Amino acid sequence: MDYLKLYFSANEFKNSFNSDFENFKTVYEDASLQRFVKENISFYKACFENTEYIELKDGNFFIKTEFLGCNIMTEVLDMIKTPQKEINEVKRKQVNFAFESILTFLNEKLNINEQKTGSIQWHGNKTELIELTKALIENGNLKGKQEDIFKRVQEVFGTELKHIDQAITKFTYRTGSKTIFLDTLKGSFNNYIDNKAK
Repeated sequence: MDYLKLYFSANEFKNSFNSDFENFKTVYEDASLQRFVKENISFYKACFENTEYIELKDGNFFIKTEFLGCNIMTEVLDMIKTPQKEINEVKRKQVNFAFESILTFLNEKLNINEQKTGSIQWHGNKTELIELTKALIENGNLKGKQEDIFKRVQEVFGTELKHIDQAITKFTYRTGSKTIFLDTLKGSFNNYIDNKAK
């Protein structure tokens, strides 16, 4: 998995998570956040296994992957071994704890993303979602960097929005109404109010 980075610090992993996801999408353009998280979970489970000990009845210890004959990750083992090729127990525990913390973070990300995707779904087209979001930004209802706001909107609705800036620019070239979707929303809400009043 050369498209995933190997971190030996949970804090470094968390701080780089968003930028690594963007880099991941440059390799796999249509990849979702959920897929990125799942790929990382598989990767770091293997890393974690490479730092787990199994104690045998005779008192000996084996790295779990060495004992089970699983895929051994050279980078991980090099990190926890001394120059004499012996296991540095302090380093092994540090790395083991880091991988465990990374997996906890990833599983939380996966659960949050699946809950969001399962509870709220966008049934309009993507241009409409961009128009609505931009209107809320310009009206001051959503505050923050526009890029961050659109990232969050995509996560909430489980919808990937591409070429956002170009789409916003195209709004200015519309003939007739510049706010097609907002006009539709206004009409739908007015109809709702009128029907409730009857």
